[in-house]
Amino acid sequence: MKRFSNTVSISIHNDIPDIVPYQVFLQIVFRLPEANAKNLVVYRQPSDNGDASYVIQGVRMNSGLHNPVLHSNMLVEMGITTNDDENVLDFIDHYRPDFSIRYYTCESFIFTLINNAFQLSENLDHLIKLRLVVTDLHNFLRFKMGGLLRNEYTTNGPFYKAELLSLDKLHLLKQGIGKYLTFHSFLSTTINKTRALDFINKTEYDQKKQAIVMYVIEMNSQNDTQQLLQPFGNVTVLSCTAHEREILFSIGQVFRIRSIVQNEASQIWTVYLQVLHANETEHLNNLTDYYLSKIVGTETFYNGIQARVNFEPLTITTFVTIGNYYSSVLARNYDKAEFYYQKFLDEELESPDDFDFQNQPGFYYGRVYRLYYSAHSYINLQLARIRCEQKTYVEAAEYNQKAQEACLKISENAGQQTLLAQIYNNLAQIFWGYTQQYDQATRHYLHAIQMDRNNVETFINIGLTQTAAKEYWYALNSFSIALSMIQTRNETDYLSYGLIKRNIGLIYEKSEQGLQALLSYWEAERIYNKSLPSNHEFRQIIRDDIKRVTKIVTRVHDDL
Repeated sequence: MKRFSNTVSISIHNDIPDIVPYQVFLQIVFRLPEANAKNLVVYRQPSDNGDASYVIQGVRMNSGLHNPVLHSNMLVEMGITTNDDENVLDFIDHYRPDFSIRYYTCESFIFTLINNAFQLSENLDHLIKLRLVVTDLHNFLRFKMGGLLRNEYTTNGPFYKAELLSLDKLHLLKQGIGKYLTFHSFLSTTINKTRALDFINKTEYDQKKQAIVMYVIEMNSQNDTQQLLQPFGNVTVLSCTAHEREILFSIGQVFRIRSIVQNEASQIWTVYLQVLHANETEHLNNLTDYYLSKIVGTETFYNGIQARVNFEPLTITTFVTIGNYYSSVLARNYDKAEFYYQKFLDEELESPDDFDFQNQPGFYYGRVYRLYYSAHSYINLQLARIRCEQKTYVEAAEYNQKAQEACLKISENAGQQTLLAQIYNNLAQIFWGYTQQYDQATRHYLHAIQMDRNNVETFINIGLTQTAAKEYWYALNSFSIALSMIQTRNETDYLSYGLIKRNIGLIYEKSEQGLQALLSYWEAERIYNKSLPSNHEFRQIIRDDIKRVTKIVTRVHDDL
């Protein structure tokens, strides 16, 4: 039973923000549909302004759902051809969401696919390709097997998993005591410590290169303030090995490493893992939700419907969302972002030119038309922003022009106005970056404000341009407006707040007001430390700012 002793990919983190990027990516993947409208339910509901909005929810938790085409497509994406292999054919013909646990625990080729795919935790593309089974396993644990808290489906633990680990990875674990550990695949555990060790294949054990490691997951039954980040459950009755008591933890589970000790007699290393406390889980969930709101936005594109986002229970994401993740401050992998934006246009977007009037209701054409041009406008806008970040302003202007042309094909509504505001905002940044003509950039910013007076990003960008143009008083005023808008909404906008405070610090520094600059920089550092991974470039930049100004202030003080 390999799943009880297979080596699971892990990563170790210093602080809560370091955990966030992978958790955000998982939440996006869990909401990816299988590119088939039959797997979705669309609910029409009135919106606040009197119009109708649409909420799209996946229905893969329907245990009777069966679609051989989806199963075959997943295998093709993973490079498995639908040949005469009876195991492959069995999966294509008989797999259903409720069967996911059994396919995994029987250690079929599906288990091997998942296990091999997650040996490299950074290879997130495999997670997308395997989303059908991964999401089914996760949802089954979440909705049908107990979820996040202990209940009748689980025990208080402890839970055990043994594996052979390289000495290099063992060294990393030792250095990680007190830090956070993320498992990048599903985690099969048992409540029987002796049985966990029995699963180790001693013939593969090389003492010079490996160590036997026993993970012990501790659940404090006397302390209900502890909570798991991802669902888990007792899958024994559904398992192929019903005689083994198996507790399965979903992908992305996070623990804190309490201690690591070695038994001198057996030479076995025991790694004691603690469940996160409620305040840690709350902070992590808040950060994850914050970045999801930034990345997903307020609308999602899918199959002719531009749907309001409602995260629960299974509101969908698309390849556009994956592109947004890769272009976001968390990833900044622009090649990947462009790949998934193009993948959406090529594979998921229905063209109005191909509309089947004979077999589809006529009113559906309007939805397809709006979606087609809304998606093209949005994606070209994102590509323009990427090129602007890369300082290739001519290409940025070309993409921005395409975004505007597509946007103007949509009938006038609030959504079009918001998109046009972003296009003019982007155009102002491109114009300033390429020509350094402040007056021309300001003209485009004014157009953006006319389209959407409540866009915080516009006022921040105006302040950034004014700072670069040495219009410091005007910049402070623009940043003040942006801060007031954030405070009025009573939102926690870490990135905007940190960016504003850092640039106010720059203005004070350039104005030779060192102490005021330090106060702003310290506030920006506090925000970045709370919300960004420890290796993020923004955190290094603000540390450099503080170091630089501290030297100046100290030198001035010494001169006095």
